[in-house]
Amino acid sequence: MLTLLWMYAAISKLGNLQTTILQMQKQPLPSWSTKVLAVGIPIVELGIAILLNIHKTRIMGLAASTVLISAFILYIVYVLSLNQKDIPCSCGGIIGQLGWRAHLVFNLFWLAICIVGILYYKRSTTIVTNILSDSPVQT
Repeated sequence: MLTLLWMYAAISKLGNLQTTILQMQKQPLPSWSTKVLAVGIPIVELGIAILLNIHKTRIMGLAASTVLISAFILYIVYVLSLNQKDIPCSCGGIIGQLGWRAHLVFNLFWLAICIVGILYYKRSTTIVTNILSDSPVQT
């Protein structure tokens, strides 16, 4: 699920890069950062999607997902604290149509998915490790 989220978000942003840049320029961010973020965020999202799909890097992908979504949540809280109605979202695609409060709920949901994924991953690797360590040693 997270892979699909990151792929969709990245492709939506990169597919409409000019719109993404224009929306980023309307964010309460330093002007120097808009182009860097407009390209950098989708690249990070694609990187996370790749990490999630490689067994050996899956936990890194889950951790990176948690960090990125947490950063998005902090930014959304910041935007909500400004109480300005005219700040557009630069998420891209259907996600970009959400209001800021809906974005907060959306991202909290995905943060919960990340945390559950990390807990599940750790639990499943612990079970596999215990099974392997309990197996008889061949001599």
